Amino acid sequence: MDAETRLYPRIKVRWPVSILTKDQAVHGITRNISVNGAYIYYYKPHLDALPLRPKQRVGAIIKLPGRLPLLINAEVAWSDILNSDEQNTLLGVGLRFLELFYADREFLHKAISQGLAKK
Repeated sequence: MDAETRLYPRIKVRWPVSILTKDQAVHGITRNISVNGAYIYYYKPHLDALPLRPKQRVGAIIKLPGRLPLLINAEVAWSDILNSDEQNTLLGVGLRFLELFYADREFLHKAISQGLAKK
């Protein structure tokens, strides 16, 4: 089993997210999240399936069940094409959170701690 090398633990979640660039809005789902970043995947039609660029600054709105959304300024850590079919391309992106409200960071910390305790 591989040892976890991240500084902050992550939990698996499936929360809707919108990534906002100056040119487009990308709508996807979180796969996992920590207090410092998230892994997100989304589908795009083939003609629009360009991955986000590493170091690109973006906004992110993560919609949470029963709570106001998280509003985050982030940087693309990595982006990749994960899969493709006849019509769509599945893309993945790792976001590094640059700015996050204190209350939102505390919410994530608590949610992650509770999620890890359930394992």
